[in-house]
Amino acid sequence: MMDLVFCGTPQFAVPTLQRLVTAGFRVKLVATQPDRPRGRGMEVATSPVKREALRMELPIAQPETIKNNQEFRAQLEAIQPLAIIVVGYGRSTCRRSATSTCTHRCCQNIAVLRRFSGRSLPARAWLA
Repeated sequence: MMDLVFCGTPQFAVPTLQRLVTAGFRVKLVATQPDRPRGRGMEVATSPVKREALRMELPIAQPETIKNNQEFRAQLEAIQPLAIIVVGYGRSTCRRSATSTCTHRCCQNIAVLRRFSGRSLPARAWLA
C-alpha cells in the first residue's frame, strides 16, 4: 500500500483524510496548522484535521511554516511518501521545494479555485 502525507486544517479536509485511511492508504504523517487562539475568549483551539488525526491515532506535525523548514523536511525524507495530499493547508505546501521528497503530489486547495464562487465551491470547481 502507498505511504502518504496529508496536509490540511479546515473541516472540509476531514472527509478526505477519513477516505484515505478507510481506503487502506498508510497516512504516515498529518501536517496541520499550529493550535492558535480563537474566538472572543482567545482560547487555544485545535484544527478539525488535528482532532480527527488524534481520533484515528495518526502521527501529527504542526510546523509554523513548511517553506524552508529543515525539521519538517527531515520528517518527509525519513517517511519517503509516495504522495503528499494537500486539502486546505496553503499554497506554499504545493511548491516543488516543499514536495521534492515524494514521487507524486496532489494539491486540492481552495485558494487556487477562486474563480469559482457560490455555496458549492469545491463541487463546482471539480465539475468544471
